[in-house]
Amino acid sequence: MTTAAELSKDDLKMSEWSDRLQHEVGVSGEASATLATSIYRDIRTLPINLSSVSDVIPYAERFNELALFLNWNAESQDYVKKESSCLSRARLVLSNYMCFVYLGEICFVRLRKQLPKKTTAGRCCRYLTENPVRAFRNAVAHGNWRIRDGIVQPWARKGDSKEEPPGQFQVSDADRTFWFFLAACTGKSALAALAESLPGTVQ
Repeated sequence: MTTAAELSKDDLKMSEWSDRLQHEVGVSGEASATLATSIYRDIRTLPINLSSVSDVIPYAERFNELALFLNWNAESQDYVKKESSCLSRARLVLSNYMCFVYLGEICFVRLRKQLPKKTTAGRCCRYLTENPVRAFRNAVAHGNWRIRDGIVQPWARKGDSKEEPPGQFQVSDADRTFWFFLAACTGKSALAALAESLPGTVQ
């Protein structure tokens, strides 16, 4: 499903955000340098109630879907920027859906209920399902967003009341980029571990 070399590659990529991982997400300095490996190891070794995170679609297929998207996203980056503003816009919209809505539903929300709060995987899943990431995810899921000058402008409710009108809030490109890579790394590592724990039989 995944290899130590692939995890190490993702570890190195995420180490660029070591300060934010420590100060915002709350992971240790050691974990911030080995984030993908730490998340994978947490889910493979911690006593998780697997029946509570089982899925109608096998996690191996979930992992493959995410891996295909991330490969396309990386390979298309330079072409999209140079050749097509329309493709750049589509790439932004798809990345928001995949990393905040799709992974949120099939991975982060399920795992945060099972993982101890102080584990690396637990801290990442909580960070990705709480505000301000949660508000951004809700804006994407419910169509309360627009793109201006290449930046997503979201609207969301501050509370849980459906009577409250959504209000606009600001998400910088730097924040969205950090959230994107954190979600991608957490999702990829977690799905790889879950695919090995729950291989499934649905074809």
